[in-house]
Amino acid sequence: MKFQSRVLAAMLASLCVSGAALATNIGISPTAGPVINPLTGQETQVWKLVGRSSGCTAIQITREWIMGVKHCAPSNMVGTTPVGDHGFYNALGHSAVGTCYQAPFQANDDPQDGRDLVICRLNTPSAMTSLASYPPLVADTRPVFTNSNANALGQLLVYGRATPPDALTFVGFDGIPHGFDPAVDLTGSTIPFAINSDSGGAVYWISPTSPATPGLTGVLKTGGYFIPQGTLFLTAIDTAWVVTTITNNGDPAPTVLTAGQHYTGTTGNTASQLQAPPTLQGSGYNWTASWNTPSSGSVSSYNVSAGKNGTLDRFFSVSAGTGNTASLTGLTPDLYRVCVRPVNAAGPAPAVANVSFVPQGQPWQTWAVTGITTTNCTNLDMRAPSAVGTLNFSSAYTAATGLYKITATWAPPSVPEITPKYRVAQTLTYASGPVRTSTTTTTSPSHNATNLPAGTKVCLTITAYSRADVLGTNPSSTQCFTAN
Repeated sequence: MKFQSRVLAAMLASLCVSGAALATNIGISPTAGPVINPLTGQETQVWKLVGRSSGCTAIQITREWIMGVKHCAPSNMVGTTPVGDHGFYNALGHSAVGTCYQAPFQANDDPQDGRDLVICRLNTPSAMTSLASYPPLVADTRPVFTNSNANALGQLLVYGRATPPDALTFVGFDGIPHGFDPAVDLTGSTIPFAINSDSGGAVYWISPTSPATPGLTGVLKTGGYFIPQGTLFLTAIDTAWVVTTITNNGDPAPTVLTAGQHYTGTTGNTASQLQAPPTLQGSGYNWTASWNTPSSGSVSSYNVSAGKNGTLDRFFSVSAGTGNTASLTGLTPDLYRVCVRPVNAAGPAPAVANVSFVPQGQPWQTWAVTGITTTNCTNLDMRAPSAVGTLNFSSAYTAATGLYKITATWAPPSVPEITPKYRVAQTLTYASGPVRTSTTTTTSPSHNATNLPAGTKVCLTITAYSRADVLGTNPSSTQCFTAN
């Protein structure tokens, strides 16, 4: 998706100036606690370089310079302090902003508006705390990743401060947040795909081969895009221009790395997803998951996870060539989601195969995730079934015998998700006086009472079993019908 219209660009610039370019708080707040690099477990400080200029975000790239997007500059970046008069401010302090420079035009840029990237010089950087070093700029990251290798390249730290609340999240190059396991989320509705409308927000790349040094690899573009599609990735043309512009102004230039220098690991494909979800067999609360080896690519092991009630219940690894099975023992009466992810030397298979989402309102507003698709997962519903509702009775008379057959049918309960077994408690009260009771089981949502004299009253109470073959605790109401 790309906005081609100058009118739309002007609208978005107007939103930034007015403070309407909201950042949805979909991750963690740096002010609520330390920001931990997920690859090292150590605290990272790069978020402190991300600041606000009026209603848009910008990033301090050196002691004297910030980077942002063109549609936010210069009108709402250039100004004087104090805060509120368009000065730039971040966790290190604030400064008035001087001249801004627009990046040179490149292929696929809007032919009217040019490249939506600027750098601006700070007038009073001495008023801000100085860091010993600033993250390198990493060029030409976009051509490196594909759908097949994206989740092997590390993490993107994405942060914006356009207007409160601030938003910070870690996502992979596949757009899936760090630590996401589809075994935990049944719908996909909690996946943070976008920092909405946070023009100029930072996109840092934390590489697994240089995890202690995040590199600035791009800025967030206009509109409510999800990551990484919403990133304006820096190219070698951009970084060369940045170095030249800064040095021409007499200031030290930032360090520049290529994607190949920042990430020296394999760019080979990670393992393929399963062709079909794992199958589940068992009884009671002890079950076994089994699956087929993917038809393409190598597999060294399988990550098996099971989640329930929105939390990860168990996770373990199974070596390839050991039977493709995993025991799930000691389960409880809950809805489980069981997932198996093949793994090879390059990394695990993608967490999800497809994501469904729709924009809510205008393109720069919230995106709603409507579901995820993966062949790696299947559900196991161990919950107690809900109560059977209304019983529908019908009567059939046989003239040869003078007797009746009463048939009762009912709708299966909402849980479990497969057709359960039913316990049928029956009481027959004959017109002549005797009462007989019986209990039977059936796997069909129907029951017949046969050879009944006229006037016989049939009363039934139906209780469903769970998938664990445990009798539910929610029997239907006792409902009756008289043969006549």
